[in-house]
Amino acid sequence: MELRMSIKKFVNFYNSIKVDEYIEKVRKPVYHYTSPAGLKGIVENGTFRFTDRFYLNDKTEGVYVLNLCVNNIKHFDFLNNRFKKVFIDKCNIRIKQPQRNNFYVYQCCFSVDKDSLCLWNYYTKSEGIKGYNLKINTTDLPNKIKPELYDNDRSPKLRFGKVIYDKIRQLELLYEIIKQFFEFCQKDAISGEQFICDYLVDKIMHLGTFFKMDCFEIEHEYRLVFDLFLQDDGTYAVIKNKQKFYEKNGVFVPCVDISFEKDLLIGIGVSPTLDYCAAKKSVLRMTGSNYENISSDTIYESQIPVRY
Repeated sequence: MELRMSIKKFVNFYNSIKVDEYIEKVRKPVYHYTSPAGLKGIVENGTFRFTDRFYLNDKTEGVYVLNLCVNNIKHFDFLNNRFKKVFIDKCNIRIKQPQRNNFYVYQCCFSVDKDSLCLWNYYTKSEGIKGYNLKINTTDLPNKIKPELYDNDRSPKLRFGKVIYDKIRQLELLYEIIKQFFEFCQKDAISGEQFICDYLVDKIMHLGTFFKMDCFEIEHEYRLVFDLFLQDDGTYAVIKNKQKFYEKNGVFVPCVDISFEKDLLIGIGVSPTLDYCAAKKSVLRMTGSNYENISSDTIYESQIPVRY
């Protein structure tokens, strides 16, 4: 009975620490940079592609936050030696095997920058800086992303917000979360360090979904994140959407395409080197009457004066 009460108490404690409260939201539009083929797929299908984070361009996705903890353990000076050792061991285990219990993190990336040469170059690089960005309304964003559900009472949680690049801020947030877990462990003798640190690592990995190294700060990224349970037969436990793959540099990248409500799209930007007038006309014909917010007035031209 005592153990059961202790577990219930821990579950309540664990759920009380909400990662969303640590992530900055924005009240202004965000922008999804993509190639011409990418724009066509998004507009025609009405879906955003969420990609398994371990296949994104940043090779430290998923493990950066763990390395941050291990390499800066001295900053968590409130920890006793026993808890510190268990915590470091758990972090190192997860660094080697970051995937756990068939939960896979899928991300869709945006930027708060409307007209970034860096992002035009990166996301349209195979097209000679020819591409587009989609202007997305962030008002009521979580309710506008529509996975296909098996049960309307069970829906995967969508996390969203700005990526944190400042290492000092990252450590401040980690300090706060780790301290709460440590203090709970000190008060609840039944829940030992091994048990507590397993779940502590889970929690900081959720937070770490919004941490990146400062060398990526130029992207000013805003991201949407789903954490999905993948069953042995390759289907997801809560959503009907199919697991898909696309080829990139010879590797088959896991992804899932998820629908969005069409009023989420409030503008489309045209990259610097495209013929703006021709591109604008073609986008208007492609979107037609399907996107109420896309018109001659909401298609805009990049102001970056590059020729090629």
